[in-house]
Amino acid sequence: MTEQILSAGVYATENDQSFFTQGTSTTGLAVLGPTEKGAAFVPTDVTSFSQFTAKFGSDTSTSYTAQTVYNYLQSGTTAKVTRILGNGGYQYNSNRQLIAIVSGSYILSVLYPTQNASATVGLSSGSTFAGTYSSFGASILALTGSGTVSASFSGSLNPNSTTYISKVLGTDAITQTGSVFPYLLFSNFITGSGALSVTSSMSSSLQFTAANCIFTSSNASGYDHASTPWVLADSNTRLFKFHHLSDGFATNRDIKVSISNIASGSNASTYSTFDVLVRQWNDTDRAPSIIEQYIGMTLDPNSANFLPKAIGDKYLVYSEATARVVENGDYANNSNYIRVETTDAVKNGSTHPLLVPNGYEAIYETIAGFSGYTLPASVTLSTSGSTFIYPGFDYSNPDNYNYLNPVPASAVTGSNVNFTKPAGVSRFTLPMQGGTDGMNITTIKKIGSSIAADGTNVFGLNLSTSATAGTLAYGKALTILTNTEEYMFDLIALPGVIEQYHSAVTALAQTAAETRTDAVYIRDLTGVAATVTTAVSTAAPLDSSYSAVYFPWVKVRDLGSSKDIFVPASVVVPAVYAYSDKVSAEWFAPAGLNRGVVGAADTYIRLSKSDRDTLYAGRVNPIAKFPNSGVVIWGQKTLQVKDTALNRINVRRLLINLRTYISGVANNYVFENNTTVTRNKLVNAITPYMENVQTRQGLYAFRVQLDDTLNTNDVIDRNQLVGKIYISPAKGIEFILLEFNVTATGATFQ
Repeated sequence: MTEQILSAGVYATENDQSFFTQGTSTTGLAVLGPTEKGAAFVPTDVTSFSQFTAKFGSDTSTSYTAQTVYNYLQSGTTAKVTRILGNGGYQYNSNRQLIAIVSGSYILSVLYPTQNASATVGLSSGSTFAGTYSSFGASILALTGSGTVSASFSGSLNPNSTTYISKVLGTDAITQTGSVFPYLLFSNFITGSGALSVTSSMSSSLQFTAANCIFTSSNASGYDHASTPWVLADSNTRLFKFHHLSDGFATNRDIKVSISNIASGSNASTYSTFDVLVRQWNDTDRAPSIIEQYIGMTLDPNSANFLPKAIGDKYLVYSEATARVVENGDYANNSNYIRVETTDAVKNGSTHPLLVPNGYEAIYETIAGFSGYTLPASVTLSTSGSTFIYPGFDYSNPDNYNYLNPVPASAVTGSNVNFTKPAGVSRFTLPMQGGTDGMNITTIKKIGSSIAADGTNVFGLNLSTSATAGTLAYGKALTILTNTEEYMFDLIALPGVIEQYHSAVTALAQTAAETRTDAVYIRDLTGVAATVTTAVSTAAPLDSSYSAVYFPWVKVRDLGSSKDIFVPASVVVPAVYAYSDKVSAEWFAPAGLNRGVVGAADTYIRLSKSDRDTLYAGRVNPIAKFPNSGVVIWGQKTLQVKDTALNRINVRRLLINLRTYISGVANNYVFENNTTVTRNKLVNAITPYMENVQTRQGLYAFRVQLDDTLNTNDVIDRNQLVGKIYISPAKGIEFILLEFNVTATGATFQ
């Protein structure tokens, strides 16, 4: 209410204009790279390392993503993680042959031949075992191929033998045995209820047979998540299934889902109920490790315990059609691991209320190309309530885990039998299957010094050209992140993607930073063993004020192995930026003894003064180790060639800060009337922030111009408001010149 003035006097009021209109915060690191798990190509904010490991895993053996996030969050507030998966599909060369060990019409075991992409199988159809059923000679099972050294193996088909075939060859697609990577896809089909029994009389009938096979994913992006088979009420009635929220191979062996306490409704108007248990995939029925549980679930859409409502059915996925991340589903996710898919009948409530989960559809076989042979199916399914409290998929037999390996559904030609829970049993367990990284599972994921110099393999991805699958995958992620309205950050890192080897990808990252105009790309320059000369020559053709490079690699403690390893600069440099921002501001140089200390034990090579001079002249920021000071960033140049203020990181980041803040403030005035009053309000909203930056040593001087000379009638008629902001940015001290003068005794000093 306006104060009434009735008598003479001085009336003082306060008008606080010291507030800062809220602008848009950009603080944060966008880090792109492979992770152990998580949704592919969905930018996800994490504010703690524990949150990162929960969403993406803690693996540091096949990428630098986890290490980078850990370092950054020591001082930074938010890391926006985008998981990179393969973009080329799960594929085998057409000349790849699967090898089956057969007896009569039964398949006993199936092998993948080798890791080498060009390898062909050295076994021919009809090759026979020598000796008894229990063993075969090393001269008989031999795997050879182009580009590989012939390897021979001794083994047994007796599950109780120490040389049982799965123990000799392994069940991991990238486990090296000798010089090749044989992979036992399936085994143990020779024991168990309803399976073929091996006897000594079989020795003469055991044979090798081979079939050409190519696997390709039906998913255009190549990668996929694991899911359970459809849960059935009877042999024909589907009800629901569970999908893992993460993508990739790891989802196959992350969790399992049990249905328990199945209780039929009392009448036609009362829905049946059941519990859903999310369990550790390798726990036991007698000692279950329950991660999540949902009690009293129902298929009644009107109930709060309606299955998809209670657990959630929403998921984020990259849309190839729109090149954006889109959300699907109706109900928010309450689970950290799974989402629910139901049939339309369940969704609209047209299923009979008395229907109960009674089993599930067959898990699919991942064998293709063989004809005339049968795979015993019942061995993977247990119906023994005395042995398995939760009948269903047999997790007690490690050989059965082969069923869970990452082969997409499009490669499947056969299937196991449907599972039906035994009468009188009110529980069963479902497996998850079908997760794939979109990369050949037999490709070694190279890291560190083993990264191929030709760019064909970094973390298992081919980044050699602009058209290779790995480059396309990174390009997809960077395209998503160019959307400044959805994703806010001021730093970009692709740790381990190196200019020297992967220039097709680094060029995309630079373009993304320049397109956004609000982020600096911390660019890895060279391989670990590169020289100063190589570093300078690699940086020479680059030109951008939105990018900075550092040299050399540094030694840190690996989070996974607790061993010292050398990592590229982008693993540690974002953490230095975060610390500098924390103790000062974006317009201070993230360098020097006060703000540039790197959390590293050493550098790969020790830089001399001459080395540092050479690097800095070539726009490469040195990372040097100084006595009693540790490892320190000793430079703050961008890659801009032109000698202007923007060839310094502190000035570029000052401009990013001002542009982002002022743009955020100006958004509040869009659609307001273009009058002197409005323009003055905008000036008054901007000026306090500029004064604050000046007070905090970011500016020497500034001027905000939003007057009638800029906003003429013609400008106003075009529905525009024109303003100019002049700044004189503060410069960082990089060279201190001191002159020492020695005088005679008795001299006086002014």
